[in-house]
Amino acid sequence: EIINDDFLKVDLSNFKDFNIISNIPYNISTDIIFKIFNYFENFENVILLVQKEFAQRICAKPNTSEYSKLSPSTQLFYEAKYCFDVLPSAFWPKPKVMSSVIHLKRTKIKYDFNYNDLLAFIKQCFSMRRKTLWNNIKSLNQLNREKFENICNKYQLNLLVRPEELDLELIINIFEEINKQK
Repeated sequence: EIINDDFLKVDLSNFKDFNIISNIPYNISTDIIFKIFNYFENFENVILLVQKEFAQRICAKPNTSEYSKLSPSTQLFYEAKYCFDVLPSAFWPKPKVMSSVIHLKRTKIKYDFNYNDLLAFIKQCFSMRRKTLWNNIKSLNQLNREKFENICNKYQLNLLVRPEELDLELIINIFEEINKQK
């Protein structure tokens, strides 16, 4: 079934066991991907043509320059695969950027917490990209410096750890530790 509508306005709760295949508008890619995350249970496969830099951020691994809030947020719900690039000459008019196709395959969810809370935490962790994790999350009400140091010691993290050094599992562990201490 082909649905030709504004994706950001469509109610996705009625779609069960659907796949998404789309060339999405590059300027609203983040909004679209986070809307998909809100309904991840409805979409087994998501195949998107996106701007190359966006694809690289979605598929990035920790300790790379592309690793951002999009990387662990995507990994929470989907296994991300970078498929191939599409040259500007494939379009008319030609865009000024490279494009890439990515395939997101839904993973088995094994966590028992509110995903929106975790996504908000991931966003907070990466809020100031060049800052340390502490500087990004110290404003959380249930966290103080001593608790943060205890968490770092438990997971053998340097107190100056930066968010881009943390894989999804570590982010989840820190999230759970902070929420344990409420």
